[in-house]
Order: sequence, then C-alpha cells, then structure tokens
Amino acid sequence: MNKGFASLLGCIPILLAFQSAPALAAVDAALAQGIATALGGKAVGDIINDVRLSGVTLIDQATQSGNALIARSGNEASVLAENLNSILKEDMNIAFDRLSEERKMLLIEAEAMRRSLASTTDAAYSFKDSTMLDLNALATSLPFVKNKFFVQSIKGIAYLPQAADFKMKIAATTLGIQEDVRTDIEVLKGTGSDAQPLPSVLVDQSKARFFADVSIPNELLSSEFDQSSLKIVPLTIRFKTTRNKGWWIFSTSETKIFDVPINISLFPRSAGHLTAHTKSPSYAWVSAGTQSVRYGTPNRNCTKKCKGEPTRGSNRIEFAVSGGAAPFAVGNKRLKNPRQSAVGGNNGFSDSFNLRLTDNDTRLIFTWDTWSTSGTWEASADVEEYRVIGETSGTSELAGITFGRALAIIVPKDMTYGLLRITTFTKQQYEINISQPDPYGLLAYQGTSSAGPDTSRVTYRVNDPALVSPGEF
Repeated sequence: MNKGFASLLGCIPILLAFQSAPALAAVDAALAQGIATALGGKAVGDIINDVRLSGVTLIDQATQSGNALIARSGNEASVLAENLNSILKEDMNIAFDRLSEERKMLLIEAEAMRRSLASTTDAAYSFKDSTMLDLNALATSLPFVKNKFFVQSIKGIAYLPQAADFKMKIAATTLGIQEDVRTDIEVLKGTGSDAQPLPSVLVDQSKARFFADVSIPNELLSSEFDQSSLKIVPLTIRFKTTRNKGWWIFSTSETKIFDVPINISLFPRSAGHLTAHTKSPSYAWVSAGTQSVRYGTPNRNCTKKCKGEPTRGSNRIEFAVSGGAAPFAVGNKRLKNPRQSAVGGNNGFSDSFNLRLTDNDTRLIFTWDTWSTSGTWEASADVEEYRVIGETSGTSELAGITFGRALAIIVPKDMTYGLLRITTFTKQQYEINISQPDPYGLLAYQGTSSAGPDTSRVTYRVNDPALVSPGEF
C-alpha cells in the first residue's frame, strides 16, 4: 500500500469533521472557578465515580456506533478514574472543599478532561487518532502526580487485522529502568472478577525509564476481529508495583496492585463501502422521415397469341439506408412500415408481389411481375435514426470492500461520467473518478475490460493495511 492511504488514515483536513478530545492544558481561571463551584460539597469518591461512569458510557456509545475514537475517549476516562483512585485512595470520603489546593486542582483538571471526553461525537476520524490514550497533559500540569502511580499513556489500543503480534507501549510513573521501584505487568482479558490472564504475553521494560513494551500473541486476539463491524474487547492491565523504602539492611518494600481497565478496538476486515455513480447517454430510434423510390415498368402488352402470358416480366425496386446490427451506433438508420402502390399508367396486369426488409431492416426490396402496357409503381418506408435523446444516471453500491481482495465495478461502456464515493472503516469519505488511481492508496486500479456488448468491468484491488507500518498512519 502506498503512503497516500496512510495519509488518508492519518489526517485529511478537507475531508474530516474530526471531533477529538483536545489535549488538556492548564484549565483557565474562569473554567476552574466554575468547576470548583460545581464540585463543592461533593465527596472525592463521587467525583471519581462520575469520571468512571463517563468512561462506561463512552464505551457503550462506541460499541453502538462502531466508532473507535469514542472508545479512545472512554479509555481515557476509565484510566483517568483509576489514576485518581490510586492517588486519592485515602480521601474518598472527604468533601472537595476540604482538600488541599493541589488535590483540588487535580480534580478540577480531571473534571475538565471528563467534560471534554464526554463531548466526543460519532464523526469521521483518523485511525492513528484512535490508537493511543494520552493523559500526559494532566501529569505535566500537576507535578506532584509524578510521585504516585499514574498511567500517562497507552499506545496500541486500536488494531487493524494483521498477522503480527499486537504491540502496546505503556508509559507510567513506575515503569522502566528505576532504582527504587519495580513494576510487573500482566494483561488479562475481561474486567473485574471475570478477567483471565492472557498467556505468553511478553513485557520489556529494559529500554527506557517510565516505559514498557508489551507484545500480545496474535492468536489470542485474531479470532476476535469481525468482518464488517468494529469489535471492542475489554482488557485489564495489572500493575504490581514494589517500592523499596529505607536504606541498606534497614530497607523494606511495599507492594501494591493496580488494575487498569482498557478496551481495545479491533477494526473490521472490511475496508468500508463504496457507491459508484455513472452517467451515460440514453438512446432511442427517432423518426427521420420517409424514403421512397418510383419505377416505370416497360411496355409488355401482348397483342396476339397471348395465351400463357408470354410477355410477363419481373420488376424490382431496391433501396437502403446506412445502419447495421446491434450494438447500434449513433447515426445508424433503419426502415419501418414498408409499403408499395401503383401510382400511374396501366397497372392492371400484375401479380407476384414480394415486399420485404432485409439486412437488419436497412434494405427494402420490392419485386413483382407485369404483362401490360407501361405503369408507374412506388415503394416506400418510414426511416428511423438512432440518436442520443438524453442522459441516464446509474448507481450501484458495494456494501463491503475487503482488505487484500479485488473488487469489480460494472459500468456502461459509453460512460461519460463515473465517480466512486468511498466511505472508509473510520467513516471518512472521499471521491475518485472511476478508472483513475486512488490518491489515498486504499484502492489500486487494476484495469478495465469488456463485460458485455454494452458494459465494462473496472477492477480495483483493496490494498492490505498490513503493508503499512504503524508509524506511517
């Protein structure tokens, strides 16, 4: 797949009505005052529960709408609630008004983030914007948070179908290379008491302070992908944190377990759907007048020994118009309603009339016999011409275009206008001209061939997203 598709999945400003929860900076004074007033008198536990419920609601919305961006916002709210729970565990029953200023500010920042996350709507989005939850802004604006257990970000919460293992990069205050703290990570499928450990998950914390790389074997999640719908799978990241306290032989250790629920988004195997819109001329046979030919028969009058009609002779009128068999070309003509008549002279002794149209109704032949004095005969027919009389619009929809497979679009052979309207699996929409390359790389044009006398087959291949590295999205 080319990088155009990556840019489409990354960011297309002219296409997106993208409504993402913005990174939270320090809350301005007016908003902070308003939030402080709203939180006044509420217990810390109730405030945290509001954040947790926002996460549950957003995940429910994401499940119903199939929108991974909403799922990301739900994850951020859920992880934020667990962070608050670990930091303020001793303060659950204390009213907001009785907290220290730094704890008040933490909850004000958290409530501002909750409101922003809760406003995420079902709009088009970029794949890359659904893959990472990020709470760094809160940790940055409140330095004391860094001394507590705090999950700052998780990269790898949304996946396309792939053959490789599923990777996560987790940033938290107790992870990575540190002297006085060690954190073991376990990944469980499900949440709460139903959560079960995933086997063979690899965790590497040797690369940098505060970071852990997690690798989930492909076979543990690959069966969860759906053909056409976003699948949301609940996981729990269990952090077992051991802190060393004191010095030398007087040192002690304290171990705490933090369960952080997340929901990963598994994108469908279907790349989306497309609708083909075409226009082509509409044709009809239109009256183009009449054509006729007259013929004067020779004098074949018999004056003696006339028994047996010895002077009988044949006559012929023939004419043609330009045309042919189907498929018809504009300007082709044909004859209709052939007829003959005697129009002058002596036509009394005549028979064996044979009037017919041949050569796809483009030729008239009239033959007959006479044995009389000269007469005048006429053969005629109506003429019709094949003409463009207007335009025909056509629409066809392909409900599922699958990654890595070919698709064929049947279009009129004489198409004057052809457009593909594409809706991707991330609900982005764009248009391309039929038979032209896709600038975003989702579709690879393969060629056009005949599909019958009046239609053509336009073939594309749906590129495989596995060919694009995650860093290109």
